Amino acid sequence: MRRREFIGLLGGAAATWPFTARPQNKVHHIGILDTTSEVMNAANLTGFRQRLEELGYREGRDFELAMEAFGREPDGGLIVAFDAFNTGHRAKIVDLAARYRLPAIFPLRSFTESGGLFSYGFDQTEQFRQAASYIDRILKDERPGDLPVQRPTKFELVINLKTAKTLGLTVPPSLLARVDEVIE
Repeated sequence: MRRREFIGLLGGAAATWPFTARPQNKVHHIGILDTTSEVMNAANLTGFRQRLEELGYREGRDFELAMEAFGREPDGGLIVAFDAFNTGHRAKIVDLAARYRLPAIFPLRSFTESGGLFSYGFDQTEQFRQAASYIDRILKDERPGDLPVQRPTKFELVINLKTAKTLGLTVPPSLLARVDEVIE
């Protein structure tokens, strides 16, 4: 599979990463660290697995091996998906991205606060506020099954300029104007 085909498989995920798509930051391949359902991501996983095999990774062994292999190739980037595994291994993933000099976008601000380059995702504080209102309604005898499903309504883009500098990346002023928070 050629790089262009692989990136095409990423679809919308790559579109959420405007920083690396800019010409001055040459990213030629993007990895995804995602442990969600194969059924949901069948096409994406097929291309991703094929490329990892070409790099010498054996599926299921160790995500550190995958990141190391991916980091050996120049001009790469990483998208870390929101799931329990990635969140539980936040410190290790951020450390590996730094060690292998992989610019990465993460799903939660906590990754960026831990040294990750970018995060774009829902505001966790707001989600917990919404959960508290649901608990209140349930305690007032509303049936949980009658409560509407709510989506996150507040999203945030956070950038760590110290990490960008360490990676030798230039952050365009137009992007800095759009971020919700800059960590210096």
